[in-house]
Amino acid sequence: MKKKKNRIPFTILVFFVPAMILTVQIWNDYRGGVMRVQDQYSNLTGMYYLDGGNKIVALTDEMDGEYSRLHLYEANTGNLIKEQMIRANSQGPLAATTYQNNGVIIPTLDSSQSLQLTHVRDTGEVTELARSTMQLDTPWAGLHAWRGRLIVNGETSGSTTYLAEVRDAEVKLEILNSPDVLPSDPDSISDVDGSFKNELPVPLFEVVLEHGQRAYVSGILQQDGLPAVKVQTEDVGIFLAQEQASNTFAESFGIEYTRLVRAQDSNPKQVRFYNAKTNEWGSVVNTPKPVYQASVFLLNDQEIFIVGSSMEDEKQGEVRGYIYNDKKKSFMDVGAMVGQLTYEDLKNTEVEFYKALEDDTLYYSGGEQVAGAMNVETGLVHIQTKDQMLEWIRTANEGQLSFRGFLGHIGDGGGLVLNWAVWLAIPLLVIIVPQFVLPLIFKRRTQLINEGELLNGTIMEMAETGTYVNNQPLVRFKIRFEVDGERKEVELKKVISLLNVNRIGDQVVISYNREKDKAMLISDEDVQAQMPSTIHHAVLERIDHYGFLNRGKVLLLHFTADEEEYEVPVVQPPGFNYREGTAATLIMAGGQVRLQSYGVGTSELTDQLPLEAEVVRIEKKETEFLDRELLIMDLIITSGEDSIRKTNSLFVPSGTIVQNGTRIPMHMKREDYERELRLAKGKQGAATIRSVTYEGITAGERPLALITVDRGGQSYEIYQSIDPVFGVEIGDELWIRYDEQTREALILNYSSNE
Repeated sequence: MKKKKNRIPFTILVFFVPAMILTVQIWNDYRGGVMRVQDQYSNLTGMYYLDGGNKIVALTDEMDGEYSRLHLYEANTGNLIKEQMIRANSQGPLAATTYQNNGVIIPTLDSSQSLQLTHVRDTGEVTELARSTMQLDTPWAGLHAWRGRLIVNGETSGSTTYLAEVRDAEVKLEILNSPDVLPSDPDSISDVDGSFKNELPVPLFEVVLEHGQRAYVSGILQQDGLPAVKVQTEDVGIFLAQEQASNTFAESFGIEYTRLVRAQDSNPKQVRFYNAKTNEWGSVVNTPKPVYQASVFLLNDQEIFIVGSSMEDEKQGEVRGYIYNDKKKSFMDVGAMVGQLTYEDLKNTEVEFYKALEDDTLYYSGGEQVAGAMNVETGLVHIQTKDQMLEWIRTANEGQLSFRGFLGHIGDGGGLVLNWAVWLAIPLLVIIVPQFVLPLIFKRRTQLINEGELLNGTIMEMAETGTYVNNQPLVRFKIRFEVDGERKEVELKKVISLLNVNRIGDQVVISYNREKDKAMLISDEDVQAQMPSTIHHAVLERIDHYGFLNRGKVLLLHFTADEEEYEVPVVQPPGFNYREGTAATLIMAGGQVRLQSYGVGTSELTDQLPLEAEVVRIEKKETEFLDRELLIMDLIITSGEDSIRKTNSLFVPSGTIVQNGTRIPMHMKREDYERELRLAKGKQGAATIRSVTYEGITAGERPLALITVDRGGQSYEIYQSIDPVFGVEIGDELWIRYDEQTREALILNYSSNE
C-alpha cells in the first residue's frame, strides 16, 4: 500500500517564503539604524585614564561640530558609568590636557572659539572651569601645558589681552592691559618659541607694546596673581633678552636654572644637566641604565620623565623610561609601561605623559589611538586602544549588530513588523518552535545557571500565582539562603509538577548571581547538567588539521574512551606535537569537552590546588569552527590574598558571554602555582630565548616547556606551561619576571612578533 504524501512541508513553504522576504526587509531596516549609530560613535577624539587606571574617559564627536559626548567607563569591566554632552567643535580635545586635583582637565573649543575646560574627577564628577569666558583666536598658540599647569593667553570679548593659569583645578586670570602689569597697552602677544618645551627655565610670552617697545611676561603667575614682567632695553638683543628674562623669573620663582634637565640634540641624544646661566652642558643624568635618543617630559615641579632607547641605534633597542625627582635626586623605573611601546610610538607628536607630584600613577596618552596608566609603586599597568574603546562605546549605545538588538528592533513594532508576524506565526508554531526555540530557551537557562553559583536554600513562603503552563501551576517562592555568612532572602517564580510538590521548609538548590542579586530555583536535572565529569584514559585516535593561527596549527583531536568518541579543538604551537596513540584526561562540562591533561597519568594529577581566575582583558580571534570561537584572555588567578596574572587562550561555544570581571574556576598543581607566585614578585625585564624543550605533556591545552633565556648576559630557566596561540621559538624576545638568585624566570608577555 502506497503511503499518502505529507503536504505539511509545502503548506509551511507557502507561508514561510513571504515571511523570509519580510524578515530580510526588517533586518535591512535594523542594520541601517545600527550603521547610523556606528557612524555616530566612530570618531573617537580623545582617551584618558583616571583614578589610578580604574576608570577611563573618552570623547566622541557628535558630528554637528558643536558638541562632543563624554563617556566614562570602569576600566576593569568596561561598564559604563556615565555619559554627558560637553561643548566642543569637531577639532576635539586640544593638545594641552593636564591632570589636576584628582582628575583630568580636557580643553576644547566651542563653535565660537571660546575655551571650554572640562574637569573630570576620579569620582565621576564633571565640572566646566572656563565657562566660555576665554576666547582663543589661535588655539595652537594660545594654550599650553607646563609642569602640570595649564597656561592660556588670548583676548576677552572686550578685546583686552589676558593671561590665565589653571592650577589645582582653579582658573586665575590677569588682564595685561592693566597699568599694574605693563607700562602700556599691548599691541600683540605671542609665546616665545621653545620656552614651553624646556628650552628656557620659565615659559615666556613676548609682548609688543605701544610705540614698538618689547616686554617679556612669565607664563606662570606669582603669588600675588600677577605675572613676572621684564621690559627689553635697547642695548640687548632679542635672544639674550629672552634668556635674561627667563633666568630672572626662574630665580624669583625658586627654580634651579643652573641645573636644568634636557635632552641633548647631538647623537646619541642623552639627557644631561644644563646651566642656563652660563649656557653650558653638564654631565649625563645618571639613570639606572643608559637611555639614548631620549625625550624629556616635565611632569610637575619636581619630577621629570626621561624616556628613550636602550641602545644608540634606537631600532635595535627596547624602550626605557625613568621618572627623575630633581629635588630628591631619585629615580623610578617605569619600564613595565613604556616597554610595551615602540620607539616609533614615542615619535608621535600626540604622545604625552602626566603625573601629579603626590600621585602614584603615571598616565600616558597617544591622542585618540591609545591610553595607558601605571602605578609606579606596584608596577600594575593598564593599556587601552582605540579599537577596544570604540567597541565599548558601540556596545553601550547598541551600535553593534546582534540578535538581541534585532529582537529589540522587532519589539519597537510598526506596520512592516506586524505584517511579518502574521506570515511567520504559522510556520513558527508548526515546526520552528519545537525544533529551534525550545533548545534556545534551554541553552539560555543553562547560561543563566552558569552565571551564578549553586547554593542551598530553604523555602520560607510559597503561593500559586493563578497562572498555569501546560496545566502545571506557576508558583511564587520566597527562598532564604546564606552567602559569605550573610543571610539573604529572594523571591522567584517557577512552574512545578503536581507530582512533585514542594512544601514550606523544604531544602532546595538555587543559582545565585551576586552582581544582579537574582536567583533561579533549579532542579536535580539542572545540577547534574552543570557538574563537570572527568573522562579518564582517553586515547588520541585521529588528528584533523584546520589551518594556521599565528605560528601555531589549529587541530581537532579525536579521542576514544569506553567506546565513546570525543572531539577537542586545540592550537598546536611550533615545536610541540600531538601524537596519535597518546592517552589524555578530558573534562566534560555543559556538553563541551576540553583537555584536562595530555600525556600525563591520572596519578600525576594529585595535589591540584582549586583556584579562581578573574577575566581582566578579552580578545576574540577570527578562528571559529565546530560552533566554537577562540578567546585570548588575561586572567588574575587568586588563592586567598595571593594572585598571579596569566594569558590564556580558550575555545568556548559561540555566543558564550565572557566579559571583564567574569570568574572562571580552574586548577593548578600546587608546586607550579607556588613557584609562579614567588617569581611574580621578582624583577622584570626583556629577555631573549636561547633554547626551548617540550616534555610532550600539557596542563589543559597548554604544553609544558623548559625554556632558557638570556638577559644582559645572564641565563635564566623558565619551567612553565605555554599559551599555544603565542608559542615560543629560539630568538623570540619575552618580557619576564626573574629571580637573580635562583636564576628562575616567568613569562609575563610573549613576543610582539607574532
